Amino acid sequence: MQNELLKINYSEDSAPTFSGRELHAFLGVDTEYRHWFPRMCEYGFTAGVDFNPVIFERVQMEGNREVARTLEDHMLTIDMAKELCMLQRTDRGKEARQWFLSLEKAWNTPEQVMARALKLADAEIRRLESENTEMRPKARFADAVACAETDIPVGELAKILRGNGVDMGEVRLCEWMRANEYLMQRMGAGWNAPTQKSMELGLFRVTETTTTRADGRVDLNCVTMVTGKGQQYFTNMLLKKEEDEALTKIVFDERTWAQDIIRTQDLGDTPMRALTCVARHYLEIGLGTDAVRERLNALYNKDSQCGFVDISERIFGAAKKRGLLYITSIPVTQRELQTIRGIDGIRRQRLAFALLALAKYQNHAHGENHDWVSFRHKDVFSMANVKVSVNDQYLLLNDLKAMGLLKYNKRVDNLDVRVLYTDHDGAAVMKIHDMRNLGYQYMRSLGGSYLECKACGAVIPRKSPRQMYCPDCAKLENAKRSLAFYHQKIGVPA
Repeated sequence: MQNELLKINYSEDSAPTFSGRELHAFLGVDTEYRHWFPRMCEYGFTAGVDFNPVIFERVQMEGNREVARTLEDHMLTIDMAKELCMLQRTDRGKEARQWFLSLEKAWNTPEQVMARALKLADAEIRRLESENTEMRPKARFADAVACAETDIPVGELAKILRGNGVDMGEVRLCEWMRANEYLMQRMGAGWNAPTQKSMELGLFRVTETTTTRADGRVDLNCVTMVTGKGQQYFTNMLLKKEEDEALTKIVFDERTWAQDIIRTQDLGDTPMRALTCVARHYLEIGLGTDAVRERLNALYNKDSQCGFVDISERIFGAAKKRGLLYITSIPVTQRELQTIRGIDGIRRQRLAFALLALAKYQNHAHGENHDWVSFRHKDVFSMANVKVSVNDQYLLLNDLKAMGLLKYNKRVDNLDVRVLYTDHDGAAVMKIHDMRNLGYQYMRSLGGSYLECKACGAVIPRKSPRQMYCPDCAKLENAKRSLAFYHQKIGVPA
């Protein structure tokens, strides 16, 4: 008997697994694998327990040309593999079963058990060390802030936050505090004064100083100071905001995005993606690798703890895989809309519409994507405007799968499904120009009371007949009007 009849793979828990296609070939079964495996599953084997499906691409000769085909394989546990060998009742099946038994016996020796335990312990230690290294700067910062007793100005807090990864200066921090009702928005003496809410929370303290002029007049100056409690409060909130709210950025016109990044020198919430896009732009206009590296290094000068050299290879590797993406719109056909509208429940319909749009976007972005969707769960449900618990997210996805609309592929930390209701031949009856609020865009197509924000273009629920802006843009427009009124009042030219 050969030392290794089949290639041994290992699952995440280090258990041996085997390719169903390789076992099928070794056993010499006449029936095609795609028909043979489902028939074997009728003996009581369960996906996720006895086997896990995997999708791979194989280039094969068909006539005189090479053709890439997407195939499905299954990674089998050793118990399932043994039972399949028994079911064949052939000499090859008996030989393979004996090999699996000897492998299982060796696998369960005390030496092998100890080796696996040490390997798992070593992997856990490395994971904890990596996690500790990543969190140590923020932990030190949070501890230092928690012990702070000295009140500091808002500008000083902005400098501290910026040095710890929150890309927000004093002006933007004050804007954020006003927008979230921690500081007053009223022009004049009350500008940037603490609100009643923030004073009750103990986040600020107002210091008053007097200045005597030469003519004897006395001016009263009020300065808003952030207390130790306020420093801890805003630190926790803004650091968590940076970590949790950076959803996947979806861009239709990467060339314009790259030019905006270069013009503003602002990498935004997704610096790696932004740098990769800029690298693609520079490579497309004919700059050499050294020139591109120099310009990216100049752009990426905000974080002294992580130099550009450390990430340059990852950026160039991603940039060279494809050119800049340009999509005018994502078409939706009548047949696709009919399929979605035939689904029971509006939340399932919103989710199905978002998955359809994401699948078509990834088809544009990655070429041979074949209608797969690979995004984080929270990003997909956020774009679908479906707010449910994590458990309900899985239930909704399973409902669509049970209807024959989705196909799963197991992938850690990501939603990875294939959309089975795309129509690539029908005429477009609807076009998607913006991937924000896909669920609301679908509701608007049904005739619901939704509007497109006059400033940012996002589709939102309409709350009044006179509404023109989304809440964020409305706050900004109100602030602009107040500022213009204040300038007019004091005689500052527009």
